[in-house]
Amino acid sequence: MALLARETPISQVTGPPVVSASLRGSDAVMIAGGYVLADYWLMSRSEIKTAEQLKGGTIAVSTFGGQSEFVARIALKKLGLTPGKDVTIVQIGAPPDRLTALQTGKVRGAVLNPPDSFVGEKKAFTL
Repeated sequence: MALLARETPISQVTGPPVVSASLRGSDAVMIAGGYVLADYWLMSRSEIKTAEQLKGGTIAVSTFGGQSEFVARIALKKLGLTPGKDVTIVQIGAPPDRLTALQTGKVRGAVLNPPDSFVGEKKAFTL
């Protein structure tokens, strides 16, 4: 937001927000992208053993239009699920907040990245 408001001339962000901003008419430009691997995991509650069991549930992401939503949509499609139809995507916020939502049962799944994905593995959440 600071970049779009011209409060800063340069910012370090992931690709999806830049693309989204450009599609909405912004003149933001991505200069370089050096990381070619997204270290995110779609993790589910331990009682969920198949993708079919995610149907009718919710998946937590940080914000709509962000990297975690992008990863969630790709993961759900690879699992044969339709985002928005089979599974609802909700914005929860930072990885620790998504992990808490998963732990407390507010969501069936969450997109997490290290170190929170490591914590999820220790708590027996499935990958």
